[in-house]
Amino acid sequence: TPIEQSIEIIEDLRTKIVSPELRQTYFATVQNYYQFYSDLLMQLHQQNPNQGYDKQAFNVSEKSRARVLLELLTEANANIKEGVDPALLQQEKNLQAKLDTIETNRVELASKPNFKPEDLQPLEAERLQVLEQYQTLENEIRRKSPNYAAIKYPQPLTLEEVQQQVLDQDTVILQYSLGYEKSYLWLVTKDGFKSYILPSRQEIEKKAKQFF
Repeated sequence: TPIEQSIEIIEDLRTKIVSPELRQTYFATVQNYYQFYSDLLMQLHQQNPNQGYDKQAFNVSEKSRARVLLELLTEANANIKEGVDPALLQQEKNLQAKLDTIETNRVELASKPNFKPEDLQPLEAERLQVLEQYQTLENEIRRKSPNYAAIKYPQPLTLEEVQQQVLDQDTVILQYSLGYEKSYLWLVTKDGFKSYILPSRQEIEKKAKQFF
């Protein structure tokens, strides 16, 4: 279906974005595709309760979860700086040293008796400039890393994999998906699975704030 093809394209594109920050930003902008597909599957489940549409909706919800941390850990284990041009790595060290120096100067300035917050503005402007250079360089290192090109990012677990690999007899997973019109809850145990339709995100948040 078109929505399945759209999500396949999204999943393919997000792993091709070098910058983790940009990858996270991009993924946040396409969450409505996952929400729409979950809604569609849960509506089909209401019409055909025995066809497993609610299980498919759970799998879609798993894909919509932020996976930036897992991807960063994967990159770290792959040692993406191995085989990279030493000149780039030296530039990285130089920028790290600059950031350290700026932080040292910031602490010294802030400890002076006549310190004013506005005194930090030039240092803060310099810090942001160097940090931008550092992030640009990190992305360049990723692009030119032989190991980075070979990375295979972790994929979300399916319902069956969660039941087989994650859960034991004494553990229950409650997974929520909050939507504009309806929300959903999937209850997963080692041997069972149930889905529930909940009110909208706005109504749930309102009641949660009242309870808090």
